[in-house]
Amino acid sequence: MTSRQGNPSPSPPSARTSLFSTSSADTPSPPFYNTTFSAHRVSPLHLGTTPLTSARLHSLAQRLRDTLVGDVVRGVEVGLDGEDHVMGRAGALEAVQVRWLRVRDVLECGEGRGLSFEVRYEAAVCMALLLPAPSGEEGEEGFLEMPLLLMRMPAPLKTVVGEFLETAFDCRVSALRLGTRSMVRAWEAWIAAAGLPTRGPLARDLVLSLGFYVPPAERDAADEQEAEAEAKTDQPLGLKSIEVFIPAVELRKFVDAGSSDSTQQSNHKTEGNWGWEDDPKKRRRLAGRLREEGWGWRASTNTEGDDGASSALGEQPFTEALGRYLDQHLGLNLFHPGVRIIKIACGGFVISESRLKVFAPANLGEAAEGDDTSSGQRGAVWELLRGLVDKAQARDSNR
Repeated sequence: MTSRQGNPSPSPPSARTSLFSTSSADTPSPPFYNTTFSAHRVSPLHLGTTPLTSARLHSLAQRLRDTLVGDVVRGVEVGLDGEDHVMGRAGALEAVQVRWLRVRDVLECGEGRGLSFEVRYEAAVCMALLLPAPSGEEGEEGFLEMPLLLMRMPAPLKTVVGEFLETAFDCRVSALRLGTRSMVRAWEAWIAAAGLPTRGPLARDLVLSLGFYVPPAERDAADEQEAEAEAKTDQPLGLKSIEVFIPAVELRKFVDAGSSDSTQQSNHKTEGNWGWEDDPKKRRRLAGRLREEGWGWRASTNTEGDDGASSALGEQPFTEALGRYLDQHLGLNLFHPGVRIIKIACGGFVISESRLKVFAPANLGEAAEGDDTSSGQRGAVWELLRGLVDKAQARDSNR
């Protein structure tokens, strides 16, 4: 629990900027790098006319602590202690802190301020970070734009903290699904910002995990009983996923190959006519009706997508070259609607459908002047998070 005390301001804010107050706490910034977070989307936080002063943040921390120890959960005495073996090993709850933080203090790059929720147990530290929109943290009058929530805590605690935020700020918290489009964007943007060094901490092999979706067979109503019986006895056949390893020294070759043939990237198709190439409905069905899957967005970069948000993908030279390589050498059509990228692990980060881990830049904590590699990685980290924030703000971003 924070030790700071204070009284709320007696006068209402006279301007939108007064809804937010700075914190002078000297508490070290929470760890971000080398930490696995789950990603969540948060609608605008409703603040009303009361600013988020240190006193209000202290009150929020006290309320969250009361909830965690079981004093207030829908008016019933319920606590987390003993409900989950992970929480049981964490020990007793020691402190809860809610505070402002500067994004630059956490990432050593970026702009704006975020909110930090830290829950400290005897043997564990759990945290949640609310990150601002690129355009700034202010939204409409009385609202706060913090669309991206990164959480590092056990599942039971995530549920409690998410519900606490929804109650305290009249917002909605939901899981942020990171599909193929988001992962391709993250990887291609990382290449553009950080490059592909052959030496140093970033010079690691790329591990790209592919998943496969098989839509259920279309059956007549008369065959429903037979289909149910088969579903109980038959096990689905086929590959669930495969991993593609690409050595660090070979990554640049893929980018160069994709860039040299950029005129054919958006027009590349598999040989033959499978019936879904020019049929959006069939493509969407084969993709599981998820907006980020199906690869339909490849043909229209920097255009308005189905979800009303700009795809802003630009060229994807590495992905296009990899698709041609897999097609020629393995007979695998990467751009089939049923093929998905479910995980990307490289020297800078690991990203999957709902999780993110960013590795610490070289010379973390030191000035990056004159170090192009370190400076480039810091910029790449900021671009990576901005992409996730953009997705969190987009409509239907979880589909």
